Amino acid sequence: MTPSGIAQVVERFFAAHKGAGLILPSGWFGRPYDNFHRLTGCAATRDGIRIQLDGQLNLSLTGGELVATIRDGDLTLSGFATAVWDWRPFGSTEERHETFFGGAVAFIAPLR
Repeated sequence: MTPSGIAQVVERFFAAHKGAGLILPSGWFGRPYDNFHRLTGCAATRDGIRIQLDGQLNLSLTGGELVATIRDGDLTLSGFATAVWDWRPFGSTEERHETFFGGAVAFIAPLR
């Protein structure tokens, strides 16, 4: 799938669900099924995709063969070579940065 096709899938997913939980290659970001994030930006890049959540959580997926899969209403992005996660805890000015090499990122729709 092309980066622009992946961006469209992400945008459609968030338009349908308004928010989602986030699972990074290292596990849940925040408490499972408790933290829901809004999509505030999504753009295709030359070799991947950039996703912004809540105006301050930034995820870049690059390299590899990016694939978007929707299963049981949840969206999983996999096949990337590198995921870069830049974020700031709510109410803090401290910047945090994590890099993952491979794995998957999942957006979990609210419980039905």
